[in-house]
Amino acid sequence: MNAIFDPRIALHGLAARRMAERRDAASLARMRMCVERLGEAAAADDHTAYVEASYRTTRAMCEGSGNPFLMRLVFLLSNQTLRYAALGLSTTKRRQQSLKGWRRMLRAMDRGDAEEAQAVAEQLGRESRETAVRLLKDAQAERA
Repeated sequence: MNAIFDPRIALHGLAARRMAERRDAASLARMRMCVERLGEAAAADDHTAYVEASYRTTRAMCEGSGNPFLMRLVFLLSNQTLRYAALGLSTTKRRQQSLKGWRRMLRAMDRGDAEEAQAVAEQLGRESRETAVRLLKDAQAERA
């Protein structure tokens, strides 16, 4: 799991950086809409809706990067890690933490702060991976 999350984290960071550098008004508006949907799903405490909204928000970020090859790579890896990403967002606390990160990243993108946007995107990926690893270890320990 760590091996596949490492490039996913790096590519998400690059997509966030490029979107912040571009500061395309239409892309930022779409990203704001997606982050609002994340907030709605988090407020409803709806795990499935949050995972779907997170996927759409990631897509908006990748499209906003202006690099279609980067987008293809992100989604190639996302399809490989979808199960683990969903597991990493399975708790209410983690979804709230994720939402705060997306909001922080969006503010950085609005300011054109590419370094901050990248750092937040990478942190979101690491937190998702760490939560999934912990939950899988807990499940294994319960079975033992």
